[in-house]
Amino acid sequence: MQGLSAVQLGVRLGATVIAAASSDAKCAAAKSAGAHHTINYSSLSQLKARVLELTDGHMADVIYEVVGGAVFKECIRCIAGNGRLLVIGFASGEIPSVPANLALVKGFSIVGVRSGQEMMEHPEITAEMIREMDAIASEGRDRSLAPVTVCCTPDRFRDAYNLILTKQIVGKACVLWQPEEKAKL
Repeated sequence: MQGLSAVQLGVRLGATVIAAASSDAKCAAAKSAGAHHTINYSSLSQLKARVLELTDGHMADVIYEVVGGAVFKECIRCIAGNGRLLVIGFASGEIPSVPANLALVKGFSIVGVRSGQEMMEHPEITAEMIREMDAIASEGRDRSLAPVTVCCTPDRFRDAYNLILTKQIVGKACVLWQPEEKAKL
């Protein structure tokens, strides 16, 4: 599940959703997907203060974290006591380590979420999840953005990949390798 879908699901479940993203454009996309509040974390030093302010000092009960690295480390500072930090992936490329003393002091849980594995091991939960997402779509409340697809020839691959590296893609990105003879069509 991508971040925008997680926003929608959180709202549907009755959560007050605070979406954090690396750019104003991504914050706007999260807002249009239903997020109650957004935080541009390009300045990580302000993330904790903003979460404190938005939660009236409580902090976040659940954090859906896909970036890893410095963002993950900052999320640890934003989790409420007895909260759950869901580890989804490491888009930054950096797999962080967790200071065990923070888990002890705050009493939060770190939960690894491997959706592909869960789908194979628990097909009944997968079927329930698909029914729920179909219900959201049929109600017209699914406002997720279409994925951005970048098609390129071998000589333009670096340009397309740079869009991903520089975080200019909002939503999911897929780079298709298109042979030159088909690209000319």
